[in-house]
Amino acid sequence: MFCDSQLPASCDGRRFRRPAPRPAWWTWVVVCLAVAGCGGPDGPERVAVAGNVTLDGVALAKGSIRFVPQRPAAGPRAGGLIVDGRYKIERDHGPVVGTMRVEIWPDDAELFRQVFAAHSRNRKREPADILANLIPVRYNDQSTLVVETTSEGPNRFDFDLKNKPSR
Repeated sequence: MFCDSQLPASCDGRRFRRPAPRPAWWTWVVVCLAVAGCGGPDGPERVAVAGNVTLDGVALAKGSIRFVPQRPAAGPRAGGLIVDGRYKIERDHGPVVGTMRVEIWPDDAELFRQVFAAHSRNRKREPADILANLIPVRYNDQSTLVVETTSEGPNRFDFDLKNKPSR
């Protein structure tokens, strides 16, 4: 390899010089995203939401809630934690205005605790049975819960989930 100081005197050196380094392709992606923005102030309008979640009349100790936009609403999903049966998501991270499907998920640590406890007591019982019995899939993976968020508010939604069969 030649460097400029090692070039022969008769050579002008232009064809031996390295070209200027070009930015990697990902640099262009970052620049384009920065210029385009990620919704910013011109993105869809978000709102704050809050409420209570109970399971068979008892406050859900820990879990998470997710608001998924449904047509015609468009925008990102929004979610937050449920602690002692309450959730609150501030406007900056809240759902967009419109129709939302709501998913309510149990706390992962609580799931694991119940799975291991049941597994040690009864090896015939599958972990999937335990997970399905904590919060039924009709409230999370196959949620049928739907709410309408509005810019006027108050956007307070309480959910009383039923796990036990009605008598």
